[in-house]
Amino acid sequence: MGASDKAFEKREGAGIMYSLDRMEALMEELGQPQNRCPVIHVAGTNGKGTVVTFIDRLIHEEGRKTAAFMTPSPGERHEQLTSGGRPVSSGLFEEAVNLVLPAVEKVEETRGETISSFELLTAVVFTAAAELIKPDVLIIEAGMGGRLDATNVVRKPEATIITSVGTDHAEFLGHTREAVAREKAGIMRPEVPCISACDEEADEWLRQEAERIGAVWTPLPDDWTFTEPDLFTCREETAWLPIPGKHQARNARAALAASEIFVKPKLSSLEKAEQPGRWEAFGPGIILDTAHNKEAVEALCDTAARYPRVSFLTAVMRDKPVHQMVETMQQLGEVTAAAMPDERGMTQEEWEKEFPGLPFTGDPHAWIREKQRKLKYQELLIVTGSHAFIRFIKNPQ
Repeated sequence: MGASDKAFEKREGAGIMYSLDRMEALMEELGQPQNRCPVIHVAGTNGKGTVVTFIDRLIHEEGRKTAAFMTPSPGERHEQLTSGGRPVSSGLFEEAVNLVLPAVEKVEETRGETISSFELLTAVVFTAAAELIKPDVLIIEAGMGGRLDATNVVRKPEATIITSVGTDHAEFLGHTREAVAREKAGIMRPEVPCISACDEEADEWLRQEAERIGAVWTPLPDDWTFTEPDLFTCREETAWLPIPGKHQARNARAALAASEIFVKPKLSSLEKAEQPGRWEAFGPGIILDTAHNKEAVEALCDTAARYPRVSFLTAVMRDKPVHQMVETMQQLGEVTAAAMPDERGMTQEEWEKEFPGLPFTGDPHAWIREKQRKLKYQELLIVTGSHAFIRFIKNPQ
């Protein structure tokens, strides 16, 4: 285990402190790195990572230097920070951690509190961008919510984006869509464009917040069309989106609007965007997708409905609306539950209690191999349920 891994492991137990106090103190100690390069800040229940990826590719393809932060990662920790669309090296990440740790330890000593692993990661990203990468634009994905998320310390971003509003993380953000929308609106800033890819109901709440804050309210223009499964047309340009689904067209239009602040993007650049864990091919007839809440599973199933035969292998965090997620999948095909090495994940006992008779496997890798051998013509297996499960499937060690 490297020094940076130890620094994060030491702080895993700090948990979630839904407050900006520690983060603001840490940024002050570091000399405000978050304000030293142009930032686009992206929040939303689902679609954040896709929008970040699309913006990165649209701007990078025009010759500008980009950096991006996505949470969480289906791979190693350092892969959550990218430069030019590719994960930074473990060496660069380690260097950034070493730059940040003295300030972290000083703030911890002064406040008598432990900086959380996500706060540390966010500080590392801002510092790496400001000191080492020095991009023309840094695209930041909020971790949870918006108003009090650790990423929400940028004084004046170039733009903010809200991709969607659902009811994930209700214990922190509120139990209604309106409450969640107003929390996510906390990333808005006076005189800064806020681009929305949300539905009309959420847009009304967000527009009210934009007026209150003084942000420049920017709903999606009605200048695009989408043809299933992945053909996106905007202002007489056309692109085949790398991730299918109508909701991805809204994400693409939001990304286009944000990138136009910096460049004159080509729509075709979207075809080069790569996002692991989003409708990712994993061998013939197998798709991996990190859909991890009710709304994401609904969108996933809408996309998969064009296939004549679909089945699912899923592992889900117990604090998610598991029944709604599984029932949505069952409307499309057979569901098999699986174990995964994460303490938040549903155990075999919990699956058997909540879903009597639902097939279960304790060895998902062997199950996938056997299932693939038996897949019929035009049959699709979707492996989904959580980021942690997809990470485990791709990296079983």
